[in-house]
Amino acid sequence: MARMSRAARRRKQREEAKTRRHDRRGFLRERGTRLTALVLAVVLLASLGTWGVVSLHPDDAGLDTVLRVVDGRAITERDLVRRENVLRYLYGLGRGDFDVTFRQALLEQLVDEYLVEAEAERRGLTVTAEDLAETREGFEQSLKMVYKTRLARSLARMRLGVTDEDLDRFARGQVYAQKLYQEVTAEVSVTEEDVLALYEEYKESLDEAGLSLEDVRDTLTQDALRKKREEAYSRLLMDLRAKAEISGPS
Repeated sequence: MARMSRAARRRKQREEAKTRRHDRRGFLRERGTRLTALVLAVVLLASLGTWGVVSLHPDDAGLDTVLRVVDGRAITERDLVRRENVLRYLYGLGRGDFDVTFRQALLEQLVDEYLVEAEAERRGLTVTAEDLAETREGFEQSLKMVYKTRLARSLARMRLGVTDEDLDRFARGQVYAQKLYQEVTAEVSVTEEDVLALYEEYKESLDEAGLSLEDVRDTLTQDALRKKREEAYSRLLMDLRAKAEISGPS
């Protein structure tokens, strides 16, 4: 191999030094850009920190308005707004999704949640730290689908003022409802009459698809069982409402 001349070696060294300087400047520019973005994000998060619930309803007196009283326990406008914000955060909903009808349904859901919690505790059902952790992990999976970046997620949470207490409260309500549902429906069973009734309901469509009773028996059995369980749980909720002292605007 021919030896490189001294002049050629010097040219090569100058070119390598130039390349290193260019790469270093590029790295510093990239790092500077990332740092600038981070600083802007932190400033923005700090400015959003005061928005939260109060920003959506600046009138503090309005937030303390009592919407329902359930066995002596008040549900205020603040409670409703905080639950709205949890749903907006977890599922990427907008303010336009919460019309009057939706808010009314959400309020009734909070009433049921209070009743379910009291009934579950009366029956000795509890919510453990493991229950909350598992439910919160489910929230995490939902959040990953809603938000493309952690920054977008953090901004949404700060803007809506959603706290860990809000998320735990929502998670606790879900766990209580699930455990009470399981206990209430544990003895529910399906009879042949239930399956045949469901088959008759769908018979025309099944005939058109060329499906016999035996073809769909397992599916119909599961559907009938789910329906009877839901009916049993709905009866419990209606019974709890009938026995509770519930007051407030209707």
